[in-house]
Amino acid sequence: MTQTDSPVEAEALPDYPWIGHNRECPLDPPPLIGRLRADKPVAPVRMSQGMDAWLVTRYEDVKAVLADRRFSADRRRPNFPHVGPPRPVPPGNFVHIDPPDHTRLRRLVSRTFTVKTVESLRPRIQEFTEQLVERIADGPAPADLKEGLAHPLPVKVISELIGIPHADASFFTEATKVFMPTDTPIERAREKVMEVREYVDALAKRKKADPADDLMSRLALEREAHGECTHDELVGLSLVLMFGGYETTSNMIGLALLLLLVHPEQLARVREDPELVKPAVEEVMRYITVVHTGLPRLATEDVEIGGQLIRAGEGVIASLASANRDERAFACPEQFDIDRFDGQREAHHLGFGYGIHQCIGQMLARVQLRAAVETLLRRLPELRLAVPFEQVPFRHDMFLYGVHSLPVTW
Repeated sequence: MTQTDSPVEAEALPDYPWIGHNRECPLDPPPLIGRLRADKPVAPVRMSQGMDAWLVTRYEDVKAVLADRRFSADRRRPNFPHVGPPRPVPPGNFVHIDPPDHTRLRRLVSRTFTVKTVESLRPRIQEFTEQLVERIADGPAPADLKEGLAHPLPVKVISELIGIPHADASFFTEATKVFMPTDTPIERAREKVMEVREYVDALAKRKKADPADDLMSRLALEREAHGECTHDELVGLSLVLMFGGYETTSNMIGLALLLLLVHPEQLARVREDPELVKPAVEEVMRYITVVHTGLPRLATEDVEIGGQLIRAGEGVIASLASANRDERAFACPEQFDIDRFDGQREAHHLGFGYGIHQCIGQMLARVQLRAAVETLLRRLPELRLAVPFEQVPFRHDMFLYGVHSLPVTW
């Protein structure tokens, strides 16, 4: 039966997003998510900006939302369910817009992230990884894996790919310290956005005058020159790829290493058999989701999801974290199991999203995750946490989940 209650009519709605609290274990989603998935899989919630929306928690329903063009990702639309303070969508940010502009802009950079292209980058990624791991191994113990590996590896990779000088990469990493906290005042975030855009604007102009073998130069020469994108869109594309290319991957590397460290029997198997690195990484992506606030969408027409009528103009939050723990899609979903995707079974998790907006850099992220896990366990076979698990500081206060630091010894 189709339900027709509007979120506006509901009473005593739970607040959303749940950031900074409500987790019994920092590696698990809040328990309320599981209860909603069982009893009210399309549930009304009250967003932090005061508007109401629908929270979608089951795997198939989340896929349905993300695959349906009637759900818009354009956060400029009225009543869009922002999970934080509303922020502008600058030119070139294809993540938060719809076709046809989304299609046009994504196509401009998609060939940089194909399997073939990413495979060609593997030796360079491995070189970066070896350098960072050797630096950790040669240094004192305990060491912070977030600072020594999980953070600098994706920064090095995406900077070189786009054409950001390595010496300037810290400019971007410092900027995320302003963007990522949930309590950053919106004006402060806008100021930082303008600072970063001004830097990339100047760099793009230099690339056009003196091109190199990098993405920004190719966009300037091949795309802007032929009218396929404007200069402002080129700047925006570079920003989206830079921030998206390192912040999510950095947090996933940290979480992957932590999950293995707190499951020592499975860590030992991965260390002894490198063929298990690939399925282990896929299970990490399923088990814990960095986009823990979900993916917001706005219905542009009346749509039924999971038996619930969602009316045009109503917001929806597709919970990837909940979908990846749905017992209808995964056997024993609360268990971390590196054999879950063992080569015979497709890694059908939603860790990278789904549909036309799924993560464009997912292959690049996978290569870095595998390199980090394999190299570290090979070089430091006695690796273990340097503090009790309860003392590992998690990013409860950030829009992207992860750890602030990961102290280890060997």
